[in-house]
Amino acid sequence: MIKPRRRRLPAGFWPAKISVNRSWALSPGALAVAAGLLAALLMPQQSPFPFRFEKGHPWNYPTLKAPFDFEVLYPEDQVREQLDRVDAEHAPYYVVRPEVARQQKRFLAEQINEQVKISRNDTQFDDLIRNPGAYTNFGQQLLDAIYARGLGGAALEGLYNENPNAPIYLVNGKNQQRTLVSALLTPRRAQDFLTDTLPYCPLRQPEILLPLLEKALLPNVVYSDSLTTAGKRQKIAAIVSTGLTVRKGDVIVQRNEPVNTEIFLKLDSLRGRFDVPNGLRVLAGYAVLAFFTFGAFFYWLQKERPEIWENRNLRLLLPATLLATILLVATGCRFGPAVALLIPIWGLPVVLDRTFGPVASGIAWMVVTLLTTFSLEWSAGWLALQVSGAAGVRLLHWHASGWKARSLAGIGTALFQILVWAACWLAGKFPAGLQTTDVILFILAANGLMLLSYPLSRILTTIRTTTS
Repeated sequence: MIKPRRRRLPAGFWPAKISVNRSWALSPGALAVAAGLLAALLMPQQSPFPFRFEKGHPWNYPTLKAPFDFEVLYPEDQVREQLDRVDAEHAPYYVVRPEVARQQKRFLAEQINEQVKISRNDTQFDDLIRNPGAYTNFGQQLLDAIYARGLGGAALEGLYNENPNAPIYLVNGKNQQRTLVSALLTPRRAQDFLTDTLPYCPLRQPEILLPLLEKALLPNVVYSDSLTTAGKRQKIAAIVSTGLTVRKGDVIVQRNEPVNTEIFLKLDSLRGRFDVPNGLRVLAGYAVLAFFTFGAFFYWLQKERPEIWENRNLRLLLPATLLATILLVATGCRFGPAVALLIPIWGLPVVLDRTFGPVASGIAWMVVTLLTTFSLEWSAGWLALQVSGAAGVRLLHWHASGWKARSLAGIGTALFQILVWAACWLAGKFPAGLQTTDVILFILAANGLMLLSYPLSRILTTIRTTTS
């Protein structure tokens, strides 16, 4: 069989030339993976409750009102012993169904009447045919005795086989009592009770009644998962809860008021309603976003700015600077939400401009701003401040010359950011922890730090000339 001839692709078919990078460790993909993982670890972790407080210290934030109804709880570490005791002593809940006894007694009477009908000509059942009422009454008395004690199912039998003295809670209507598994009957123990009792009954043919009674055995004690869970929650609530409830709109603490024990419990309970564990899922989301962001940036840099990419020192300096800036923001947020405003990210393009050019430095600023905005809980306000600061700094860098002009432009940028902060505050884009006059001082200080970026840019220019 002759195979068809392969068709050659014309020259220039591929839109871009595919080349293999021998230094794979410093390729855009490898750098993007490394930078994405490091950025995910360094990015600020979300903390939905933006307040820091200690018992005995004044409240340094505006007056705080309850955003919703919540119950005041004791700290978990304070009641840990009692919680462990609840876990150890907690028992399953079983519900008594009284209708089962009535239903199965009627079922037994129907079975006996049916047996009488089909056995009228059978001499083996002559006593049952003559006295069906006696067999019915005695059988129903045995069922009453079994159901009065309580008949469980296979689950109860398994629990009995594991530990006959295991405690359980028996719920009968509104009554609830703690008892042992051995106090109830299991299907096997109920059958043993019947085989032990019938031989001593006054009936002439008790063996006729045994299979009919076995058919009528249906558990009247059933396990309740909902009651078991609710019972444990009630015990935990009795230990953890202080019995106080804060209603929506109630004042929790006023500004500069000392945090006493009662206020501390209220604040700690409110924080417990807000805080959500981050876990690996959030970390994975940060890593994926950072990977795509850095990957796009590095591939663009390799294609559009090959003179930077081919210089190994400059290639590594850029992601190191971006990761260091992200680390500064995350470190500042650990001390307090407003501390991050001291970090002048809007001065980053100025620092990188002379080394990497205006376009590369601008995109680098966008990478840092995007990742920090994504991971901060007050993302909208943070983004607005960063954009306004970057716009002011860019105008300063273009039009201001000399320290006097730069200082005046820095003050103008700070005033512009303060107006943006006020607008975000009125629009509800800042948490209560950032709705203070301290933020104004932070913005002024950050713009003062930004003016120091001009000497730093000269240092980076020196590094660039020495490496090239």
